[in-house]
Amino acid sequence: MKRTTLKLSTAAVLMGLTLVFTAFLSFPVPKLQGAYVHLGDTVVFICACFLGGWYGAAVGGIGGALADLIVYPVYAPATLIIKALMGLTAGILLKNAHTPVARILAMLIPGLIMVFGYFIFEWQILKIDLIAEYTMSIPFNLLQATSSIVAASICIPLLEKSALIKRLYQ
Repeated sequence: MKRTTLKLSTAAVLMGLTLVFTAFLSFPVPKLQGAYVHLGDTVVFICACFLGGWYGAAVGGIGGALADLIVYPVYAPATLIIKALMGLTAGILLKNAHTPVARILAMLIPGLIMVFGYFIFEWQILKIDLIAEYTMSIPFNLLQATSSIVAASICIPLLEKSALIKRLYQ
């Protein structure tokens, strides 16, 4: 199988996993309509690490937006942009991050892009009037980013040993 075909196929599977981890393996946030915490960003970080930023952008943006179409559609356009930026940035930063600490640091900026992207969306686009309401989502988004960074930090070294990942780098 050609390397490009293998990367596209892998990205498609990861896009589906992002959808599943986001829409179906999530936990609703109390008192915030439509808000939920999930580990879908873990898949975005893994994709960005092994396939690069453009694949990470596609997996994060499209996989996340499709999940939002299922769970809470008003967020889908924002998710498409925010998660694409997150995946692209993660791919760029993870490219030269080869130690566990460097990888964690490289995932922090994309995690913050997600947190503040949704903050701006809720504040400016959804026009939530009370500052308490749209700032209330920040801790949950930080929890989601942190959880995904920790999970990706555990999964990436394990996946580096797999035959599929070795074939992607041949």
